[in-house]
Amino acid sequence: MDHIKNLVVLVNLPLCNYSYKDKGNVYPATAILLIGSYLKKNGFEVIIVDGTYDEQYESNLLNLLEKRSKDIVYIGLSVMVVQIPFALDLMKSIKKNFSDLKVVIGGAHPSLYPSESLKYLGVDFVVVNEGTHAAIELANVLSKGDDFTKIKGICYLKDNQISFTPNDKIDDLKELPFFDFSLIEAENYLDVKSSVYTREFPYFTEKLRIMPILTGLGCPYRCEFCINVVLKRKYRFRSALEIITEIKNLQKQYRANTFLFLDEDFFINKKRVLEFLDLAEKESLKFNFRTWCRADHFKDDYLNDELFKRFEKIGHMSLAIGAESGNDDILRAIRKDITKHDIIRSIKTLDKTKVFARYSFMIGLENESMAEIKISISCFSKILLSAFIKDK
Repeated sequence: MDHIKNLVVLVNLPLCNYSYKDKGNVYPATAILLIGSYLKKNGFEVIIVDGTYDEQYESNLLNLLEKRSKDIVYIGLSVMVVQIPFALDLMKSIKKNFSDLKVVIGGAHPSLYPSESLKYLGVDFVVVNEGTHAAIELANVLSKGDDFTKIKGICYLKDNQISFTPNDKIDDLKELPFFDFSLIEAENYLDVKSSVYTREFPYFTEKLRIMPILTGLGCPYRCEFCINVVLKRKYRFRSALEIITEIKNLQKQYRANTFLFLDEDFFINKKRVLEFLDLAEKESLKFNFRTWCRADHFKDDYLNDELFKRFEKIGHMSLAIGAESGNDDILRAIRKDITKHDIIRSIKTLDKTKVFARYSFMIGLENESMAEIKISISCFSKILLSAFIKDK
């Protein structure tokens, strides 16, 4: 009987100009954690190699491949644009030493440029768009040596021609587990001297023990610059009860006190937000959390003083708000569906709270004139002045 392969090795690559001085201050790519958790749930052995924590990740990976090559189904990499140089170097090393091992890449860059990515040295398969289904199906067929050509959502070469069948199935949060932190040495990331998120909780005096929670996927809005729009990722979300249950699990198991809600906008569903608050208050839970939010949620008395007071009783809160521009013409051009007035309103509301607000802006968009850029800078200045006065 042929040896059945059952091991999938997933690699989290470092970013450009990466420093290992503060290693562990961010988690491995959550895409890697999600894929790994789903593979493990479906019976595969999973090993994650984290290039943001392990400075010797390449040599350690090669040593692992040397010891376990006969067990490996494939090696998977999640790749953003800034990680391409690291990916190329690593794939070259893998193929030089283990030419028979299959290399699979996915993530933002391969999803946007699958044909280009397939031409990179050492790539056998490119997973396009959300990849949990493709990851499982590839693992199942490759472990048995079966035919992979019927799998949707993967790009590969067949007879020197690029073959690709689009995936008509999006990831279902009802099927996906929460992150399985047993796949990594969680304490390496919890017990760090500083975190990139430390500045976002200035009122919290204890040491941050931060863990991410996947609370939603996709987005219902239409911002033209967003990958969700380009790849048509519909919005799906976990229930308030599921999130609260996971928070309690992580508090108990890892003594986590701060959570990153991975959701394009946690406040899209008002009913879920209110249920979340009700459950947290009912169980007298205390924790900090950080998430994303839209500026137009502050109108129509949705995100108001009373709501933030309820959040403040639970813990410290950090909101990341995509303002993008302080110019209404630019906001209309990128189909952001907010106005400069929405941004200013959100500032005035948050000024009355202890919420830490982060606003992101983009300068130099296509056809944006210098006069339009100056309008945006004027809006940025109001935000900075507001923050300065608040700190005083």
